Amino acid sequence: MWINQNSTHNAQRTSHNIPTLRVDERTRRVWTGEQDLLLTRLQYEVLVYLAQRAGHVVSYQELWREVWKHTSPLDDGAQQTVRQTLKRLKRKLGAGFLYTVRDVGLWMDDGNLEIQS
Repeated sequence: MWINQNSTHNAQRTSHNIPTLRVDERTRRVWTGEQDLLLTRLQYEVLVYLAQRAGHVVSYQELWREVWKHTSPLDDGAQQTVRQTLKRLKRKLGAGFLYTVRDVGLWMDDGNLEIQS
């Protein structure tokens, strides 16, 4: 079953030509509009983690701990790893989905998000 995270935002956003981001957790497929995206395993896991927390800021440390499964503190090298993965994911998704909160982490817009589990 497809779940639209926020149908009010969805109606507003479609008028701005931002496509819907669809995530199918059963098949591990992701689309923006009609475009099927090819994501790495890690990019997919980051996206699903962020999608489950859409509308909330997720810190780099939280991503490092929960997606990369590291218990060590987020040092400069680890933070660069997380940021590079996010940069590539943002590029594949296009504008309108993921937003950087400077020196903190990332925020995912829930307005055009549909998840099928």
